[in-house]
Amino acid sequence: MRTATPGAWGRREALAVFLLALAPRLLHWWFVRATPLAGEYVPDLSAYLFAVQRLMASAYFFVEPMVMSPGYALVLAPQYILLGPDVPAFVLVNAVLDACSAVLAGGLAARMAGAGGAPEDERRAGLLAGILYALCGPLLFYALLPLGEGPAVFCLLLGLTLLFRREGRAGSLAPWLAGALFALAALIRPNMAPAILLALGVWGGFSWRRCGGRTAGPALARCLLGCLLVLAPFMAHNAAVAGRASPFGFQGGFTLYSGNHPGASGVGDSLPGFDNTPYLVLMQAWQRAEAESGSRLSLGEADAWWYGKAWRFFADHTAEAAGLLGRKALLLANNSGLDATANLGFSARFSPVPGWLALPAGLVLALGAAGAVGLWRRKPEAAAIAALLLGQAALLLLFQVTPRYRVVLLPLAIILGAAWAAGVPALWRSGTRRALALPLACFALVLGLSLIPLKALVDKPGVEAQEHARLAQYYLLRGPQAKAQEEFAAALALGAPEPERLKAGLAASRLLGGQDATPRPFP
Repeated sequence: MRTATPGAWGRREALAVFLLALAPRLLHWWFVRATPLAGEYVPDLSAYLFAVQRLMASAYFFVEPMVMSPGYALVLAPQYILLGPDVPAFVLVNAVLDACSAVLAGGLAARMAGAGGAPEDERRAGLLAGILYALCGPLLFYALLPLGEGPAVFCLLLGLTLLFRREGRAGSLAPWLAGALFALAALIRPNMAPAILLALGVWGGFSWRRCGGRTAGPALARCLLGCLLVLAPFMAHNAAVAGRASPFGFQGGFTLYSGNHPGASGVGDSLPGFDNTPYLVLMQAWQRAEAESGSRLSLGEADAWWYGKAWRFFADHTAEAAGLLGRKALLLANNSGLDATANLGFSARFSPVPGWLALPAGLVLALGAAGAVGLWRRKPEAAAIAALLLGQAALLLLFQVTPRYRVVLLPLAIILGAAWAAGVPALWRSGTRRALALPLACFALVLGLSLIPLKALVDKPGVEAQEHARLAQYYLLRGPQAKAQEEFAAALALGAPEPERLKAGLAASRLLGGQDATPRPFP
């Protein structure tokens, strides 16, 4: 971290951003540490814990089919060894990592603003990015779930920081480490992988044009090799176990179809006949593919079958698919968004902190759009981050758009938006105000789209009832039973599906009401 230039981004600014970001994250952790939000109520966590247990038992590599991508299980494994299955501790680790991500975002924004600008612009950009990151409630909420979004963002930003600081360091390890971090980020969130490759290609192309291939070429090659070295064991694993050398889990085809089928909402739908339990639903998808194809399929073949089913939807229902993509674009910019498995509004009962930090996602994305348009020609690094933002956004539009999946876009938007905004006063004073026209138009467009009422885009009235039902099931298994009964009653009053099952759960909760002091294992 540089400190030599007066007024520039340095250690003091980085420490101030870290503390500013850490304070609300620790407060949020304090609120949720003893609630279901720091437990296996959170979707997908049970599947990751199962994968960690298999890793600990040496029964994963070349044994288990990689149904889900293993990245977050790899992040959890050392924590599991040290602390055991302590979910609140996992949330605390995510809180610290996310505060570090705020510092990384500030450093990257300062670097973007430092292209020919004054040191004060660099410092202003870094501080603005750090403050926006620290005070973005939706980003805090989803990055601190005991899931992989927060660690994925940290790995991505640290990889970019290492790669962009490689000048004048022939043979440096930084590009190798950057590649390894990019690979880990992609293993946590597989939809990052194509966008990372696009960003590296853009960065290499711009660097080649500006500086020639003497530095950019070798650095890019080392970065890609570092990425490949990390992914190679997973590619070998999947080639041996599932017959396809993909480094990622085989849930992509079913995920694509759940977001793209006749009548799809664009946010991911629970398909008829499928459970809503992570891991189990993917095994059901495997069985469905075999049943409908009339043949035995490997996991990789079943995944390809679901991809084919989704592509046929695009081919056979072109007009509906085009309208669906348009709805997803509006959902991507929407301030609220709809998430049926980790709803920010519903979870306010566990912690008020994200609501206190009410920086809307739409405003952040609007700033990112302005920054991408205003900065992409300035430096190779700015072009790369813009490509990364647009590439990940395109993949979300292709699959499905939920606030949890969208959260990985927000740090990139913050970096670009802060770096652009820091230079606006200088552009205004210099008289080159025409350069602001297109970025400001993009800002206004995205901000306007973000204000469209969510119900005008997608109306799924049963989502709240499903949340109550899922929380009731959690309390039934973990206690206290008084809360389980309250949630069962709320789900029934809101007309949740399968009312007979809910009534049976309510009756069971009443029978267990005197046993809250006896913990029951979560299956």
